[in-house]
Amino acid sequence: MKNWQSRMLVPDSLGRAKLLLSRNWSPSLGFVFILSFMASIRAAEPVSPLTPAQAIQAMRLDPALSIELVASEPMVQDPVAVCWDAHGAMYVAEMGDYPAQPTGGRIKRLVDTDGDGRMDKVTTFLAEIAYPTSVLPYRDGILVTAAPDIIWIKDTDGDGIADQRQVLLTGFREGNQQLRVNGLVRGLDGWIYGANGRSDGDIGFTGEDGKQAGTPVSIRSTDFRFQPDDRIVETAGGFTQYGQSFDDFGQRFISWNTVHIRHVVMEQRYLARNPNAPVTATAQELSDAGSTPRVFPISETTKRFNAETPGFFNASCGLTIFRGDGLGDQYRGQAFACEPLSNLVHRDVLHSEGASFIASRAAEEQEREFLASTDTWFRPVNLATGPDGDLYVVDFYRRWVEHPQWVANEEARKTVDWSEGKEFGRIYRIVPKARSGNKTAHPSNLAALDSKDLVPLLTHPNAWQRETAQRLLVERHATGLDAELIKLANSAPIPQGRIHALATLRELKGLTSQCLLAGLRDSAPEVRRFAVQLAEPQLDRQSPENQTIVDAVEALADDEHAQVRFQVACSLSYLDAPEKAAVPLAKLFAQDGNDPWMLQALFVSTRGQAPALVRELAVNQSLAVAKLSIDQFQWLVQVIASEASGNATEWDELRKTFESAGQTSWLRLLALGLATAQSAEPWFGEAVASANSIAIDLAAAMNDRLVAIGLLKYLAPAEAIPSLEQLLTAEQAPEIQQWAAESVSEIPGNEAAQVQIHAVAQTSPTVRRALLDSLIGRRDRAQQLAQAILSGEFAANELDGSQRELLLSRLDDSSRESLSKKFVPTGSATRNEVIAKYAPALAENPDVARGRQLFQQHCRTCHFRQGDGHRVGPDLTGVAGRSPTDILADVLDPNRSVSVDGRSFTLVTKSGVVHSGLIAGESATSVTLKKPGGLLESVLRTEIEELRFTGKSLMPEGFEQLLSPGDLANLIAFLKDANIR
Repeated sequence: MKNWQSRMLVPDSLGRAKLLLSRNWSPSLGFVFILSFMASIRAAEPVSPLTPAQAIQAMRLDPALSIELVASEPMVQDPVAVCWDAHGAMYVAEMGDYPAQPTGGRIKRLVDTDGDGRMDKVTTFLAEIAYPTSVLPYRDGILVTAAPDIIWIKDTDGDGIADQRQVLLTGFREGNQQLRVNGLVRGLDGWIYGANGRSDGDIGFTGEDGKQAGTPVSIRSTDFRFQPDDRIVETAGGFTQYGQSFDDFGQRFISWNTVHIRHVVMEQRYLARNPNAPVTATAQELSDAGSTPRVFPISETTKRFNAETPGFFNASCGLTIFRGDGLGDQYRGQAFACEPLSNLVHRDVLHSEGASFIASRAAEEQEREFLASTDTWFRPVNLATGPDGDLYVVDFYRRWVEHPQWVANEEARKTVDWSEGKEFGRIYRIVPKARSGNKTAHPSNLAALDSKDLVPLLTHPNAWQRETAQRLLVERHATGLDAELIKLANSAPIPQGRIHALATLRELKGLTSQCLLAGLRDSAPEVRRFAVQLAEPQLDRQSPENQTIVDAVEALADDEHAQVRFQVACSLSYLDAPEKAAVPLAKLFAQDGNDPWMLQALFVSTRGQAPALVRELAVNQSLAVAKLSIDQFQWLVQVIASEASGNATEWDELRKTFESAGQTSWLRLLALGLATAQSAEPWFGEAVASANSIAIDLAAAMNDRLVAIGLLKYLAPAEAIPSLEQLLTAEQAPEIQQWAAESVSEIPGNEAAQVQIHAVAQTSPTVRRALLDSLIGRRDRAQQLAQAILSGEFAANELDGSQRELLLSRLDDSSRESLSKKFVPTGSATRNEVIAKYAPALAENPDVARGRQLFQQHCRTCHFRQGDGHRVGPDLTGVAGRSPTDILADVLDPNRSVSVDGRSFTLVTKSGVVHSGLIAGESATSVTLKKPGGLLESVLRTEIEELRFTGKSLMPEGFEQLLSPGDLANLIAFLKDANIR
């Protein structure tokens, strides 16, 4: 059955409602360095670095704002991240060893001794640490990410130099220096969150011997979080490349080199609540400009490593939600992201929409950036909100930021000084022009305050003050402050203050039911949403007192704010007796069931109570099957199937109810759901008997037809196949074709396979792909498809390179040998020979219009370009800045430089079906592959026979079999022309 969640990858008309199951595989330096822009060097005029004063003059930003120097070389060099401890000292992670030096990583400690806003004292807090990527204060020391470890360093004698060093967590994979663990941030919930970086790992806390102890936690394709005091580590939602940030209300935002802002909508801990939930999406892209928004650099392209202006995000990093008060309310809560390749900082305004947000350019920045520079050495890689409430910019300041591993030109890799400028580095602060030169009078030495004096700071307008106060109160195990904290939780003047008070009470174990109830009834939706999260432990324990909390949470299923309702849907998964949740879940399904995020949350929370929920919808709410959206309908079938076993009595009672009430549509839907789980019942015959006539009835309701088509596979093949042949034609609606394709794929015998083969030429591209995948994925049908090709019944050129490769792997030796002769053999010449053969065509006059046709025909099933296509392989929007020879090499030799997360997996189910694709996401219970065409295949781990890493790109070698040298030159010309869509 087509999964309801597969729609979650399809952009809406604005190109925006996309879930994070896509994995752009072009490697990028956690903060910048990208495959999609590694161009060959051409003669470029010499470029000299500017002094800090000159660099500031080269910057452009809002006239009402000013940028000030906080620190520069030699005080700081190669900075990539900053944080401040509770004394107000700044700590800087310096990656002086980038890109591949044996030494040079450092942690610096900077202090402003005279209070003028400029750092004037520095010590090397820790020397010779390999590729540090982020820093975060913890207790009286600093946490540092430096793969394979997260270490804690501390100065015990006050000399500004760390003299204690402890490895807390280890097991992070030491991938390319760009793609390592990073982005430590502290959440309102007391957990510390980290960014994967795209190198994954099997991580865990260390034992007394410094080695990993206990069972490691796999963070493949996911981020993580941990509690150092309790030595707990677990996966977290999202999959981040470099940099992440919380907003004031606990919403987490992440980034990717080509996608500058995503929102973690759903945390992994909820997915783990329901072992039957075959979903793994956790984050959504936010830009209303689509997946590849434009950027507007002002730097000269002739002074860059790349030959042309990118014009799009290709090196996005250092995302932060500005949470200070220094720039005024007009900037608070807005998103800022660095684009170092284009020498700029981008800004987005966030607006809530459904369970997530939309990110839009500010009205005054439609064709310009928040901050941009004409200085091509300006390399902003990170941002932070400081103790003074201002926005800080971390400038790596180098000539080149590319990593040589991803540079295709061998001569360039060997001759360019990739570390040129490693003696430089700057940190800036953005302030209102009216305050330029005057430091904000915010307290910075919070460590010197008594605990009672920290409590009022929980309501401070600057998030650094609030977060530091909360951290210190918790680390001190402060006592005797419950009354003051409860007062703040009930009546703090800003919702941020009420949330911090609630969070602090919870961590100090002083949160009362009365205080929590007040939070659940707060006037601000952000407080109500956070209070629902805090209520989860009480949902899991039965008591009269807790029942009041349960009732209050369930009442919020009618909340006016969508994000509160979504949080209720997630948190109800914690109910100790889940059948109690049928009524609020049914309300949420009826109101928000067209939101795929809500459906995912409801799936998680409908654990063990699917019969009660279906009864509530069908009987108590009298919801008609015909009135359900396609997503709601498919979701119900899948939920019923997930709980077919173990609820036989409840399902039978519901079946009798439907029969006595004449609810035949619900009866057939129930039959399909149970049959999908292979839970056959004697009464199925009656439901299936009418399927044939309904399936082909054009006047029947769409959902009734889909149910009937789903039931056709349970008829005798001779009865079902004629109807399915009729449905697998272009004149049928796409949904009808898709369901018919799935039904015929599950009918045994050669006749059904023959229907599939004939239908390939008559159906839509998506259905065509599904038919071919089914034929190739089953060994007997692969053999039949091969015979059709050999006999001339089926054209060999209907298969793309990846399909040919997989088909050959499924055949017996004799058929493989025969079919190989039908295909132009791959690997008949070395890749370099093929590239050399095709290269001369690049000098000819290309036909860009023809190139566009070829992109549509051969590329868009796996690649995305300027709003068109599917994001399975690399986003091709930005390749306009690459040389034609580099693009040619990547096309004809796809395994030359593909990152680990861009290499494919083969998954074999216990029933023998084979799937091939990229790992799009994983949970404790399922694996999701992303296949060509953007199709998702979620498989429960209990159904997996084998999951094998191929080590190869999903794009096979042999593209030259499909395109002549001239046509490939036309295609490359189209990809390089950014003005043609």
